[in-house]
Amino acid sequence: MKRSCETRNAFRPKARKIALERSRPRSARFRCGLLLLAVLASGCGEIQEQGPDRCADPQADWWPLPVAATWQLYTTSLVDQTLIERNRLLEVQARDTEVVNVAPNPSWKKAKAVRLWRREVGSTGWRWVKETPEGFHWLRDLWVTEPPPEEPDETRDSTRDVYYDPYRLRLATTMEKLCEGAAWQEEYRKVTITIGPKTGQCAIDMWQRDPQECIKAGKFEALDVHEQWTVESVDKAFDIQGRHYEKTLCVRRHDPKEAMRDATYCFAAGVGKFLELNRDKQEREELISYDAGEP
Repeated sequence: MKRSCETRNAFRPKARKIALERSRPRSARFRCGLLLLAVLASGCGEIQEQGPDRCADPQADWWPLPVAATWQLYTTSLVDQTLIERNRLLEVQARDTEVVNVAPNPSWKKAKAVRLWRREVGSTGWRWVKETPEGFHWLRDLWVTEPPPEEPDETRDSTRDVYYDPYRLRLATTMEKLCEGAAWQEEYRKVTITIGPKTGQCAIDMWQRDPQECIKAGKFEALDVHEQWTVESVDKAFDIQGRHYEKTLCVRRHDPKEAMRDATYCFAAGVGKFLELNRDKQEREELISYDAGEP
């Protein structure tokens, strides 16, 4: 879906304000400020390189999400480059689906989001992402034990139902977070309901009636997550699986307190994510095919 220069009326989660940091000098930040004013004055426009700094185009479609858009990924080990999975899949199933936040004392209760289907070895399910003027935000993950049908079916056995409050960042697209060297903090609460018969898990019949019952019964886990985000590169050229990418944006997400929570994501305008270096799982994901979906 092509971005518009007009401000859209979108869900804005009440996220805790975070201080944006810069690793480059003040003069560089001033140049990016002038660059932003030029873009606003001229409407939609390409962000050109200014001196040592590069700033990506905030109007570019960094993650197009039309219905039926599909990404097929080839996954290898970061340790020994052996094949892990040949056909990992992500597909847009529906737009404007309703998500209810069951997290305790939530910052938002209901939202409209894009529903995606994720299939990989040992983990299959749905993910809900909200596209806002600030970027793309994960709201909920529902992982099941077997390949899902076209519509979520809450009568099937599910393993994990995960909510992010106010959200988990996928990609920031505001001007100040699109320049090389930009760095900032993100905080959110991850609430996980594990469905099953074991102690601490929520019984499937209770979860089927209403996941909120699991929360009221204390059958959940809550984790406060702190992440450091950094823009690593803008417009760096890549050759991946026979495809050439030039208009790119690479960002790193890591937890300073948890060495294993560390990953770099690279996006191409008009395509979405084409490369991921996931140090959490010691995996390298490469895009091998992309279907743009419905026009």
